[in-house]
Amino acid sequence: GAGADFIDVGTDNNVVVYGPASDSTGNAFDTVSRLHFERDHIDVVNAVTAIDASASTAFVTDYNTSFENGADAAHLGAHHAMLLTVNGAQSELFMVIDQNGVAGYQEGGDIVFKLVDPNQFAAFTAQSFI
Repeated sequence: GAGADFIDVGTDNNVVVYGPASDSTGNAFDTVSRLHFERDHIDVVNAVTAIDASASTAFVTDYNTSFENGADAAHLGAHHAMLLTVNGAQSELFMVIDQNGVAGYQEGGDIVFKLVDPNQFAAFTAQSFI
């Protein structure tokens, strides 16, 4: 649901389900722990058609501004997903998922969540989404 949720997927085959982008966007992002890209999936409303290259950005004023800077239209295509590292006092890894069909991250239109202890990055493909 909407707001900053903590989701620990554990060790089974799991599906993390998102409805509207407002479920996890802007400064009210979720944290997903132990996502395993070989066995877990992410269910979003609009299909993800490609994975864009990972990027990094500096933390500025708030997370939302950092997401807008790091996942701009040059880095996040329409209906694509990407991994974004935000570097501040510590480095934090996020997944950004375009859901509104407009390139680049927009708060309220696209999903973003923090990843803690993710596994098997090589298996992160468009097939990670259902």
